[in-house]
Amino acid sequence: GSQLQRCLRWKLGPGTPGIRGAESPARRFGKELVCVASQMATERFRANAVLEDAPVSLYGAVSSSAVRRRLSAAVELEASKDFIAGTIAGMAQVLAGHPFDTLKVRLQTQPGPNELHPPRFSGALDCLVQTVQKEGARGLYKGMSSPIAFVGLFNAVQFGVYGQAQRWIAGSEPSTEPLSLVQIGIAGAVAGLSVSVVATPSELLESRLQVQYSPNSALSAPRYSGAIDCARQVYQASGLRGLY
Repeated sequence: GSQLQRCLRWKLGPGTPGIRGAESPARRFGKELVCVASQMATERFRANAVLEDAPVSLYGAVSSSAVRRRLSAAVELEASKDFIAGTIAGMAQVLAGHPFDTLKVRLQTQPGPNELHPPRFSGALDCLVQTVQKEGARGLYKGMSSPIAFVGLFNAVQFGVYGQAQRWIAGSEPSTEPLSLVQIGIAGAVAGLSVSVVATPSELLESRLQVQYSPNSALSAPRYSGAIDCARQVYQASGLRGLY
């Protein structure tokens, strides 16, 4: 806050209201934008931090519509960066964790032990060994195309709805007061409910492909050739409700 205030004083010269030793409030107003932009770029200030942490005397210098538009653009840029970073991180998470998820789903869905049909796997290690022996390493990544394809949409819905819910809870009037934990929890719950609309079909396709074992002979073909074929067959059999 103090560095930004000194920057504004140096760029605007004496005379700006709210800054000590001011001279002319309208003098070279364009340099105000240059100063705010350069300060945010060099120190990676976020617009929220500027508005929340800057002293009250500084608001007179940054209250103009042009500066507020510049700060709003900075928020949108940061949101875009967060979305891209979240998408890449989500893809990396799927690549690293999908084999473990495949083992978990196969163990959870195998039939219970009985006299006629013993369990297919005795444990996680046995499931891993059999999967690699019969299907190769690719068998551990069955159904991965579905979460990989939807991860960008997950982030778009989750972050978009979460931010909109926060703005709706905060109200139309700008405020420097942060949201309470209860308000943040409500915004997170709304975002979670919204993303489930996208997540449910993706997880359904993923699970059906994960429990599709390799055929015992070359004459028998697998039921689904991929995620798109799985979605098509589910929709033909049960309609849109079948995906949920």
